[in-house]
Amino acid sequence: KFRVGCKWYCNTTIYDAAMMPILDAAGGNTQVDLENGTSRKRFKGYDVEETQVLPEAVGLAADTPFIVFGNLAKGSLFGDRRQIRISRSEHVYWTTDELGVRGTQRFEAKNWAVGDTNTVEAFVSGQLAA
Repeated sequence: KFRVGCKWYCNTTIYDAAMMPILDAAGGNTQVDLENGTSRKRFKGYDVEETQVLPEAVGLAADTPFIVFGNLAKGSLFGDRRQIRISRSEHVYWTTDELGVRGTQRFEAKNWAVGDTNTVEAFVSGQLAA
């Protein structure tokens, strides 16, 4: 029920160090693919979203989650805790005759459908064996 919309989420270094060698070894590339590269990053039929929030490949410790596969849209909730607020001040830059503008927003994301080796849920994380 979660398969439609699944993606891989990983750091750029994970994609370059782990996923690209597997894709290169698989073969089946055309000359156009080798010259131009692909138009989007995919692995095993699913899109790859690179995020620098997840750990890098360098110095990755065992039992550290480093890749996520799944449908975050179906397994996460996004809450808007406070709408965007814009304020301005003529006083902060009074000596330079400028205005100060500040924008703030509060939000929260909660992942609730995390699977494991026994339970299929919206997404799972991968880690190195200890």
